[in-house]
Amino acid sequence: MNLYAIILSFAAYIAVIIFITGFIGRLVTYFRTPAPLRIPLTPAPKTYFGALMRLFGNAIFFYPLLRKSKFLWLYGYVFHVSFFLVIMRHLRYFLYPVPEWVMSFQSLGVYAGYSLALSILFLFARRMFSDRDVYISLTEDYFALFLLLIIAGTGLLMHYYYRPYLVDIKSFSLGLTTFDWSAPSTDLLFIIHLLSVMLLVIYFPFGKLLHSGAIWFSPTIGKPDDISVRKYKNPWDKV
Repeated sequence: MNLYAIILSFAAYIAVIIFITGFIGRLVTYFRTPAPLRIPLTPAPKTYFGALMRLFGNAIFFYPLLRKSKFLWLYGYVFHVSFFLVIMRHLRYFLYPVPEWVMSFQSLGVYAGYSLALSILFLFARRMFSDRDVYISLTEDYFALFLLLIIAGTGLLMHYYYRPYLVDIKSFSLGLTTFDWSAPSTDLLFIIHLLSVMLLVIYFPFGKLLHSGAIWFSPTIGKPDDISVRKYKNPWDKV
């Protein structure tokens, strides 16, 4: 094991630690933040079960986006499904022996790489050329899309044109999970791909990508519309 392997291994661990602590910390903050007022988007369910079902529907099927724009919903949904399939495909690098259910994602994961890249390009173009989206877009929005585009692009290039030595990559990935570190591939595309993934993992808990966890604490879709039958008291009111 050389210095190169030690540095990359430590960087990977640091990225994961920042992701886990940042993600959990933000969710704990959301959980502890008082929300005494009922502000559900109407029409809203009257019961907690109904609110939970609406929350699941919004989180899994993106119903608000579907009602707003079917075209944008399609690209957004393709992006999220493709991202999930690509992650499932990459599990083979961290598991040995590789389970059958992971192998079942391999072909789908390759095609998902294309749809992921295309959906990212569309979302990038939308923020570049749509007047409304240009107005509300921030630097962090472009940064996240830029990282995702680099990850998808380098992944496709490595799969089809500039193949790194997969044995070294597999050994490095397994070493991270077993703490038996080994030197990864020195291929430039792989290094760019790996560092981009680390940056995305570090950035995830501190940007808008956290909506995947924050949506479960949304006061507008996660609570029932029961203000007409239940009285709420301001927790700060000492009178």
